[in-house]
Amino acid sequence: MLERNQGSLTNNTVIAALARVKTLSIVRQLDSNDKSGQLTPSQNPLDLSTADLNNMNSSISELPMHQLFLAGAHLRFSSFAARDLTAANFQGAYLIEAQFGQAILTNSTFSIAILAIANFLKAYLKNSDFSRATITEADFSQTNIDYADFSQCYGNLFKCIRCVGVYTSFINAHLPHAIFTNQMC
Repeated sequence: MLERNQGSLTNNTVIAALARVKTLSIVRQLDSNDKSGQLTPSQNPLDLSTADLNNMNSSISELPMHQLFLAGAHLRFSSFAARDLTAANFQGAYLIEAQFGQAILTNSTFSIAILAIANFLKAYLKNSDFSRATITEADFSQTNIDYADFSQCYGNLFKCIRCVGVYTSFINAHLPHAIFTNQMC
């Protein structure tokens, strides 16, 4: 049935939309440990874009979360610390006090996302896209930002102490009060 309906349980768009709304409604009612259990690797990942996943703690699971799709999701006090999130999509997401310390975020996108008081300490951000993101009080210290794109991002109190990065783009970025020390960008 999934093959007949292009990965959906039904070819009726109204039923599919209602099922998605019900799924997101149920996810909102889960506690932080239950929410993280809903994110499992699969060929057809669950689209949780625009979902409210506040207080989610994905750090309790050790499974990689490649190609995680959370575009537009609201993630307040959520933790992805020390997780492999290769090719994750957080485009347009609201990441308030989110923890990404020591996470692997190669080829991930945070473009046009809102990042406030976010922790990326010692994360691996090679070839990640932060273009046009709003970044306030975020710590990118000791990260690898090779080939990362921070072009046209706006931020305040952006901290990048001892970052390592080649071909990293900050073209037209507006980062007043940014701290860059001992980096190789």
